[in-house]
Amino acid sequence: MKLGVILAEAARAGRDKVTFVASQEIETFADWAEQLIAESTGKEGKGLVPVAGEALGGPASYGNDRLFVYLKLQSDGDHGTESREIESKLRALESAGHPVIRIELPRALDLGQEFFRWEVATATVGSLLGINAFDQPNVQESKDNTNRLLAQFRAQGKLPGEAPAAQSDGIELFARDGRGATVEQSLASFLGQADGLRRPQRAERRPARAHPPAPARRSATGYHPGLWPQVPALDGTAPQGGRG
Repeated sequence: MKLGVILAEAARAGRDKVTFVASQEIETFADWAEQLIAESTGKEGKGLVPVAGEALGGPASYGNDRLFVYLKLQSDGDHGTESREIESKLRALESAGHPVIRIELPRALDLGQEFFRWEVATATVGSLLGINAFDQPNVQESKDNTNRLLAQFRAQGKLPGEAPAAQSDGIELFARDGRGATVEQSLASFLGQADGLRRPQRAERRPARAHPPAPARRSATGYHPGLWPQVPALDGTAPQGGRG
């Protein structure tokens, strides 16, 4: 429960973007934690925004909304190149005032205890922030919002417009200060290029960016869905509500 209390108090202080860093062997744990945290706490305009798979930057790359979690295997030691680089960057972030939580695991098999730890922590965060971690109120909200936009498109022939934060060569990036932004891609070959979009966007507005989008099932939470570039593989006719 201690972890949950720390996360909840950090969120109350405005540090609600939980950014995961992990040893390479266990780095995919962050993808699981991302879904757990986002879907369970991202409700009623509250909650935590998990960020997984983001390369660490310097202190100037982040706003004051970050909290970092470092999951490290003991077998990594303190002398490996990866460990030294991560620790160096984390110490710089700490010196700049960013909180860092370090969790060291004796071996990869001990991830089992982390599943339990983060489930309890997430439920604790929900309780302290007044969120029902087991409810899904935004599933219907997401459907209603989609139907509203489709109805407007059918009536007016276009969707509501919004000015991009940056644009170049037909690519538009959307972000708001202090808000999360996501990068979504439909082409597998676009994965590496999409990841490259995160750094200039971070430098410009310093939002937390998720890639792939967080959570994996966006319809389950109304707090995290936001603005994202989407690159479709092929043009096609979009199905209309109630028509297939």
